[in-house]
Amino acid sequence: MSTDMITAKMLDTAESLTPDDVITYLKGNGWVDAGPYGSLARLYRLQVDGQVYEAVIPNTQNVGDFKWRMVDLFHSIAKVKDKKLQDACAELDEYRRKKHLDLHEIIKEDATRGSSQSSRGMKDDRADVALAIKACLDSLGSDAARSDLDDLAKFIELAALAAEEAALSTSRGASQFNELKDFLNQTSNFRKH
Repeated sequence: MSTDMITAKMLDTAESLTPDDVITYLKGNGWVDAGPYGSLARLYRLQVDGQVYEAVIPNTQNVGDFKWRMVDLFHSIAKVKDKKLQDACAELDEYRRKKHLDLHEIIKEDATRGSSQSSRGMKDDRADVALAIKACLDSLGSDAARSDLDDLAKFIELAALAAEEAALSTSRGASQFNELKDFLNQTSNFRKH
């Protein structure tokens, strides 16, 4: 483990991260989901030059040791990338900031674009948004089911169905939905083999 000092800034960064921030960062940097780690977390692994690194990522920020798990992650990233602990922390914080800024810009751009489009264009945008929401809800539903949160998984499934209905309410949304459904069926079949 690095001998770098843990600073108040690092603890602030650790508390500001969400599991989604961390997981998308890890997956984007080659880490692999190795499965559940108890009932409250998932284990991620990365192999570099024969060395295996592990990170335990809680499913929620409400876990008591969340910020300390993030500090452990900073140490792992520092080792993997041969960086100082502060630099690894700053990299993850910058990733989080950029991700949230990008999302904010997309929402702002959609709002600006939406106000100047025709009714037909707005219907197409709504279909796109409904399909994106459905995809997110499907992912959340599978995460909830995998975490044995069956009631939550059922609720999310209902919300996903509502998003599907919204997408199907436009002709463009119906064709996009069928393409998405075909793609998901293909990837589902691929995972089974």
